[in-house]
Amino acid sequence: MIKRLFPMLLAVLLLSSTAYAAEPELSQTELPEGVTITDITERQSETVSDFALPQFYPTDIQTKTEDGVKLLLKTFEVGPDVSPASLIEAGLTQNGVEYELRDILRNIAPDTQEKKNASQSVTVESDSDKTKDILPLLPQSMDYSENGFTGQLLLDESSISTEVESTEGYRYAVTDTREYPGLVRNDPYLIPKTVQKSGVTLTLCDVSWSPGSDYDPNPASYSATAFYKGSASGSKPSGYTATAAYSGEVAKTVPGNMIYTLVYAAKPIMPVELPESINLTPVLFGLGGVLLVGGIGTVIIFLLRRRRQHAVPAFAEGVPDVPKKRMRKPNMLSELEDDNEQD
Repeated sequence: MIKRLFPMLLAVLLLSSTAYAAEPELSQTELPEGVTITDITERQSETVSDFALPQFYPTDIQTKTEDGVKLLLKTFEVGPDVSPASLIEAGLTQNGVEYELRDILRNIAPDTQEKKNASQSVTVESDSDKTKDILPLLPQSMDYSENGFTGQLLLDESSISTEVESTEGYRYAVTDTREYPGLVRNDPYLIPKTVQKSGVTLTLCDVSWSPGSDYDPNPASYSATAFYKGSASGSKPSGYTATAAYSGEVAKTVPGNMIYTLVYAAKPIMPVELPESINLTPVLFGLGGVLLVGGIGTVIIFLLRRRRQHAVPAFAEGVPDVPKKRMRKPNMLSELEDDNEQD
């Protein structure tokens, strides 16, 4: 009976372990909604990408709590041409708290005035190079408008300068008078017909004579005064270019920057949702196997005890009560051999 029960018990235990081993693992697609598999395997070969610097930096960062919700406020001051969309940070996390954009607040800073000294030059044409003749041709002030700067510039009279713009040719007369004393007679042949003056050749045009003595009717010598005449050519400026400088302070209005405050709110912590139904088949199957094994063991013990109770009276009928020899457990092999020899 016992030899039959032990193979049955062993078979039950093998079936129970096989049922657990055959249970397939759940894949990602078979997981209940809300449950994911996260790979936490440490990889030594992964490289860290370069840290990307932000395009804009906040001028102020504040945190506060409103109606139990933690808020993170980031303030930026940017130009009017910057879109607030470029300031938004996706996946913002600080101190383990994940934030999402809730609102964008805008404020416009007041306009400012930027000033600087400016100068401009004006050129006019003049027939004269005299300042008094040029001033009526120049306005005392002029308007300035360049690169957003505007203002009024004033004339600086000390800056007026002139240059010759054009020239014209002309001719002029050149004359000279020469004295020739001690001439033996009053003969024009003795007087030079041409002379040079300042590089111009002059021609004799007239001669006057005088005796050596006013009281001598027959003077021994004469003096001649010769008159020469000629012409020369030259050039003179016919026009001038006058340049004057105007200077003064100009200003421009600089539009105020845009001040954006991005309000981020901490995302609520979502409770972990358990699957709607749990497969208890493996658990119930294992529990049933344990109960079955326990029941079989109980039956075996019950049958063994009952068999012993029935076996004692059968041998007691008609058989004298013979005392049994007390068996001694051998401690060594030699003692066991001695006991066998004595028996």
